[in-house]
Amino acid sequence: MDEGIVKDASYPYEAKFGSCKTSITTDAKQQCLKPRQFHQAVTIPAADEAAMIRNVAKGPVAAKIYASDPAFIHYQEGIITAKDCKALDPNHNVIIVGYGTSSKGTPYWKIMNTWGESWGVKGFGFIERTGNQP
Repeated sequence: MDEGIVKDASYPYEAKFGSCKTSITTDAKQQCLKPRQFHQAVTIPAADEAAMIRNVAKGPVAAKIYASDPAFIHYQEGIITAKDCKALDPNHNVIIVGYGTSSKGTPYWKIMNTWGESWGVKGFGFIERTGNQP
């Protein structure tokens, strides 16, 4: 992290195999985190919803989920509930960027997927918070 973490506009995500660029920009206006501004990473137990909420309130949290269920693959809108998907071994990485409760009272995690803007709501989705796993 000698040059910081850049904004999406400087290095947009592309869902493809290949090598990552190692030097994008040293322009501070194009960086989200400046060099040496990132201090630590923590592991949050999946069953500790309170810790997840505290950490998501501070910034994005990486998570691994099971994503081979048709309800996830073909997701377009709404909240994916526990009954929609199987609780199998995680096989896909997402970023939890928020949380909340729907107007119907369903608690959810807001996630950013890595499949591009054609998935979900411009690349974002909502997964039910079950209290025991993200």
